[in-house]
Formats: sequence, structure tokens, C-alpha cells
Amino acid sequence: MVGLRAVAVVFLVAVTAPARAEQVQANGPERFPGPNELTGHLGFASGVSAYTPSGFTFAATYGHRMSESGNTSFWFEVGVNAVLGLGDSGCIRDLNGFCSYTRNNGYTFEPEAGVKLKITTPIPLVPYFRAAGSFIAVVGRACGDDAIVLAARAGGGANYYLFRNFAVGLEITTAFGPAFFQGYDASCSDVVRGHTEAFVELNFSAGAELIF
Repeated sequence: MVGLRAVAVVFLVAVTAPARAEQVQANGPERFPGPNELTGHLGFASGVSAYTPSGFTFAATYGHRMSESGNTSFWFEVGVNAVLGLGDSGCIRDLNGFCSYTRNNGYTFEPEAGVKLKITTPIPLVPYFRAAGSFIAVVGRACGDDAIVLAARAGGGANYYLFRNFAVGLEITTAFGPAFFQGYDASCSDVVRGHTEAFVELNFSAGAELIF
């Protein structure tokens, strides 16, 4: 009986000790328990320019810590964003019978790679700044006016670490660059023409981060 109790005590200690170890010191800074991170975000993307889709957005990234000095650390990131905007709901024709492209409809698929700078503070709050390059596909536009975008993304946010390896936070970024549209198809007009426009996306999101 005593032996079973001892085994039970050892088992409980083995299970609960890692959980306690992962907790952040309430009066101290975050100490990253590993060099890898996984993040996920949900939010809303606003198309600032007329040719940029607006809608719900989600993002997932993987990061690896490249260096750390004092209260700053640099991380390399790869990931993907997507915007689920308004689909192709038909054309709005102007007085000449051509399609209007003033609506922020369509979907985006945005793979990216870049860097992140994290700054630890005396509490488990870690602000960060990030920059990335992206090759964006814009699809589902009215009249088949899809595009490819060469974009840069910049912004930042802050994470609060509930545990040493888990945080929640908010982020604001913007993506911008030239968008090369293929033009509208014959279902909307008998004229097909490509055009280059400004792509400007403002992204507001909330998310979580796992460090390992």
C-alpha cells in the first residue's frame, strides 16, 4: 500500500512539475524556454486601396531565434497569411459599360519570410517588431481581375506570456506593393486589359504564441 502511494506521489510530481516550471515568474521578465516558436492569428484585413481585398484574415508562422543579447532577440520567420474577402459577385458597370473595380473584393494567399525583433521587459510582456517580404496571389476578383503582388509587410505587436512557453497578444501590420492585375474577362466586357495598381492592406489581429 505504501509502495502504491509512493508511486502515485512520484507520478503526480512528474506530471505537475513541468507545468509549474513553465509558469512565468510574476515579478520577472520572460525567459524563452527554447529557440523555436509557432504563432497563429485571427483578425480583419482592411483594403486601404481600392484594389486590395478586405475581409477576415488568418495567419500562421514558424520562427527560429537567430541571436539574443541583453533584452533583445532576433528571430527568422516563415509563414502564410490569407484574407477571406468578398468573392466574385458580378460586375458593377460604369456608364461606358466597363466593370468598376472600386470594391475591395477577392481573396488573398500571402506566403512570406522575414525577421522579428523581440524586446523583453521587467514583466512577462514582450513587444516586438517584424518585417517580411511576400509574394501575394489575389484571386476571386469581380470579372476575373486577379493579380500577383510583390509586397513588403511591416508592423508589430505585443505578447503577454501566461506561461513561459505560451503567450497571447495583439498585432497590427501593413502590407504594401505593386499589384499586377490581368484585366477583366470577356464575361464583363469585350475589352481585356491588364493594369498595375497599388496594393495596401492594413491588418488587425489577435493571436497566440508557443515557444519550444
